[in-house]
Amino acid sequence: MSQATNKLFGQIDWLLVVMFLLLISVGWAVVYSVDSTNFDDTGFSFKTTAGKQLIWIGVALILGIIIQLFDHRFFSVISPIVYFISLILLIAVLFAGSEKFGSRSWFNIGGFSLQPAEFAKLSTALILAAYLAGRTINIGNISDHLTSFMLVAIPALLVIMQGDTGSALVFSAFIFVFYRQGLSGFILIILLFFALLFVLGLVLEYPVLMGIIITLSTFLYFLNRTQAGWWQIALLISVSILTFVLPLRIPLNISIGITGGLFVVALVAFANFQKSFSVAFTVFVFFCSTFLQGISFGYSYILKPHQQQRIDVILGKVTDVKGIGYNLHQSKIAIGSGGLTGKGYLQGTQTKGNFVPEQITDFIFCTIGEEFGFLGSFLLIFLYLALLIKIIFVAERQRSEFSRIYAYGVVSILFFHIFVNIGMTVGLLPIIGIPLPFISYGGSSIIAFSILFFILVKLDAERIYTIR
Repeated sequence: MSQATNKLFGQIDWLLVVMFLLLISVGWAVVYSVDSTNFDDTGFSFKTTAGKQLIWIGVALILGIIIQLFDHRFFSVISPIVYFISLILLIAVLFAGSEKFGSRSWFNIGGFSLQPAEFAKLSTALILAAYLAGRTINIGNISDHLTSFMLVAIPALLVIMQGDTGSALVFSAFIFVFYRQGLSGFILIILLFFALLFVLGLVLEYPVLMGIIITLSTFLYFLNRTQAGWWQIALLISVSILTFVLPLRIPLNISIGITGGLFVVALVAFANFQKSFSVAFTVFVFFCSTFLQGISFGYSYILKPHQQQRIDVILGKVTDVKGIGYNLHQSKIAIGSGGLTGKGYLQGTQTKGNFVPEQITDFIFCTIGEEFGFLGSFLLIFLYLALLIKIIFVAERQRSEFSRIYAYGVVSILFFHIFVNIGMTVGLLPIIGIPLPFISYGGSSIIAFSILFFILVKLDAERIYTIR
């Protein structure tokens, strides 16, 4: 083997590549199974979805080989250009894109479709790694915080404008990158609190939830104080009454503005004048009130009706197995019918009967559950878990900051997709319509994920030539 060839392929972590090949092979086999009802058993053409997926896999593998030809420093240098181009595409699709599944996020090119949001995740991982790898960057500094968050927020907002909330939520996965780079664990706890409050805000009525929050906060207040002055008692009572009465007596948008303004005033007072427990109580209650009202406003006036219905189905507020809950209901039937070992490859009755809409993309996991059963589903999840753990090990052995941060970006994106896609297929999470990595049908998905993956393979292969 020549020195050039050894440098190109000799340092590649072939276990990573084998895992990738296993996943895309399983993906194509499952796509073929779903699509086999649409052509004769003797074969298929490249006009079928299984045939097109084979083309995309071939393109992905060719791109993977081409990526190995570049110097590892190329990806850091090119990251701002790739990021800028992805933003241009995200803006352009708002005006020139076609609408699918309720979102304007696709370019139609001949007989194929291109979804810029899939490639925006890749470009964001690159630009974030390039930015955070700078020697003067301190993730603990507030200005660096804001710049980093903006790099993630801009493409996410553009995707939201397209109506593709699911893809936009994927960008939240970069919080794990920030945490690895030194973001305070306290901030993660706060974000988890936001998430819990968000879910509770959808499940419980506003007066009930605010009553619980005020009661617990008041209990903690008196638990930490042996006595309280008259003004502190008056403040607690006034804040409690105000947060109850305002949303019930005036329009929601005005109430949000008032409680939000009072929250800012209380926060300024706490930060600059009175760092007392009673003022902290006021800040917390006003914040919770504003946040919960914002959830109610967003649910009622921002989310589309079908998105509201999907959330209601997941939360058990409504049962609609013939309407908006049909996909989920049929998916559960397919997975449940697989039992322990499944019905056998190409033998899934739910699959053959085309009972599950979007089974070839968003709900492809239910085909695995039906045809390969619990054991097959477990093995797939185990393979995914092994891949994620392997990438974390790969990240930690990198000698360059750019490579390590990028690797964490890769594992964050993959984890979010895997967790949410499988979670929504089995009814644990709302249906937001994101693909299962390397498995779901789609050219944009398989190519974007493959480029994301093979850049990591290249960076890792040349780690011995890099320095911090």
